[in-house]
Amino acid sequence: MLKKSVCAAVLVASTLSPAGKAIAEPVTGYVVGGEPVLSGEDFGWMASLRFAPDQLSHLCGATVIDRHWVLTAAHCVVFESESGVFQVVPPSALNVMAGSTYAPIEDPASLYTVSHVVVHPEYTPNPVVKIVTQPDGTETVDVISTALNHDVALLRVGREIAATIPTVRLADSQKADELDLLLGRQWSESARPENTQVSGWGSTQTDGSGMSDRLLKTDLAFVPMDECFKRLELGNELNLILESPLNRTKICTLPPEVIRDSDGNSLEYGPDSCKGDSGGPLRAQDQQGDWYQLGIVSGGPVGKLTCGSVTNHEV
Repeated sequence: MLKKSVCAAVLVASTLSPAGKAIAEPVTGYVVGGEPVLSGEDFGWMASLRFAPDQLSHLCGATVIDRHWVLTAAHCVVFESESGVFQVVPPSALNVMAGSTYAPIEDPASLYTVSHVVVHPEYTPNPVVKIVTQPDGTETVDVISTALNHDVALLRVGREIAATIPTVRLADSQKADELDLLLGRQWSESARPENTQVSGWGSTQTDGSGMSDRLLKTDLAFVPMDECFKRLELGNELNLILESPLNRTKICTLPPEVIRDSDGNSLEYGPDSCKGDSGGPLRAQDQQGDWYQLGIVSGGPVGKLTCGSVTNHEV
């Protein structure tokens, strides 16, 4: 993602398998531990990316940024063929639903055909590595690029989006730096802040299953990049998600708390974004209380739980 010019990747939507290979996460929808967005709340800019051949089922989240354009994640529209070649989904196979907080289609006018799919030219679905043979015959592995760099795509719709649908406020370079400093100062492992927010129609279960008919939202804790790098990459032979603690193109989050049942017992997982929330926004408030989209939901490392882990960072 382009944190400097548009937004940074929020959840690194590629994941690491036990063998250490980055693989693209299958895309469906969700917010684990979320609460419904109520009528009158300012989420009118939220959009749903639909796969037309599959009965217009929800594929990914997106945000309305202009009368003709929506913003989503590149991995939502780029898929690997059986031959191993990555291909962009043709515009004719996609639709965008905007102006509704319900996943089921209630009004055909809320559906917009897609005329153009623009994927960031430097998007890397998987890490790119190079094996170098030394003069003595030994081999070294160099990471050329990490997984899900620039996980950004723009979709142009065929007709103008209704004037009643608002556009999301994007953080420009200056605002992104301001929010990065503000949110970073709030981090505490012992008292994780609820200082960022995700929304979507994605999976509501920690295994990535279950879809929500209603738009859900939940708060997450922003984790400074140096802390995220230390947890994700230090000790690994290869850095396949973050190349350094100085990375300025990705954002890390964690669940701020553990969800409990009606008796107060820990369920051992926290609120989180999940499959199908990909492409949706990560937002934060500045010191004046104004909300900005700072990132795009992208992915996270594989663990015991697909979603909701209180220890696995999402980027």
